[in-house]
Amino acid sequence: MGFDINGTTLTDAAGLVASNAGNQVMKMGPTGVLQRYNAGQPMFRVTGTAVAWTGIGTDAWVVIPGWNVTDVNVGACYNIATGRFTAPVSGVYMVAAHTYVRIDTVGHYIHPMFWVNGVANTRRASFGALHRIRGYGTGGGYSHDGSITEFIPLTAGDYVEYRNYCGGPVYHYPAYGRFEGYLLF
Repeated sequence: MGFDINGTTLTDAAGLVASNAGNQVMKMGPTGVLQRYNAGQPMFRVTGTAVAWTGIGTDAWVVIPGWNVTDVNVGACYNIATGRFTAPVSGVYMVAAHTYVRIDTVGHYIHPMFWVNGVANTRRASFGALHRIRGYGTGGGYSHDGSITEFIPLTAGDYVEYRNYCGGPVYHYPAYGRFEGYLLF
């Protein structure tokens, strides 16, 4: 038996559970940890199966190639063919990407960055796009990670791409990388 507050029912089932229209929306476990839950919560994670170095590109902003497996894709929000995550609902999303790259020449580098709707600085503060340089000045053949995480406010229909600017030939290992996102609120 639960306690009803304007359509949200609270019950004690191994902790405090809140449900609405029969669907669990939040739970506080016996240790006091609060968990938000929604079976339709938009989220995705894509990775690659290739176990070989794959060229990313040279002197251009490139969508990372070779990610061909979505092991999580709630809401069918990630499209393997385009390399895009499309927000099915408006909200703030946590988006993260990780690439394992090899740079063969001293002075070459990568800039990992998220692009929203085909633009580098959309949905960000006035200081513009967030990126960082990786691998500049290291010896040839050295491997790095090209990791980035952001909280991005998106409107339903906005799309996000994970791109890298490659200052010289750069290669990545698809099986060691991923691109993922999750609706926070």
